[in-house]
Amino acid sequence: MTPDQCTAGRELAGWTIQELAFKSGVGTAPVLMLEVGHATLRPETLAKIKATLESAGVDFSGPEVRLRETPSP
Repeated sequence: MTPDQCTAGRELAGWTIQELAFKSGVGTAPVLMLEVGHATLRPETLAKIKATLESAGVDFSGPEVRLRETPSP
C-alpha cells in the first residue's frame, strides 16, 4: 500500500487519520508518516492499517483504490 493509496482508502472510508489509527490499533504518528511518505513502517503495522481499511470495504486489488460494491438487499 502506497501513501496515496492509504490516504485515498481512508478518505473513501470517511475516516480521519485519528480514526484510522484507533480502528487499526496503531498510533496516529505512523498513519500520518505513512500518508506523507516519510516512514517505512514495520510490515505488521502496515498490515494492520491495510486490513482495517479493507474491513471498511476499501478495495486495493485494482489500479485504483475504490469501495467494494455491496449487494442489494
